[in-house]
Amino acid sequence: AHEGAPNRSPGGVVSAMCHDVSGYVLGDINQAAFTGDHYVRHPAPTPLFPRLACRDRLDHRDGRKLILTGELTDADAVVATARATFIAVDPEAFARLTAERPAPPDEDT
Repeated sequence: AHEGAPNRSPGGVVSAMCHDVSGYVLGDINQAAFTGDHYVRHPAPTPLFPRLACRDRLDHRDGRKLILTGELTDADAVVATARATFIAVDPEAFARLTAERPAPPDEDT
């Protein structure tokens, strides 16, 4: 189900969307990384049907740790805030390890 309380999005869907947008930031800065932690706070209910905007940014870097922050807004208010720590991975090692994995069954043909 994609609905929590009447006309409200469940927190898990909101969290997944915020996390997905964080991945776009990693692509924009051309940095392979894995999730260390991801926190979402819900200061207001997230409406189910209106247009929403989710924005994330690289807040700062501490060695291999990338700290991303963001928010989800509707037309009236911030409905969720997010903070995530990603751990940077060497792009060459990431590519090598990915290439060593077998293809999923539906990609063998």
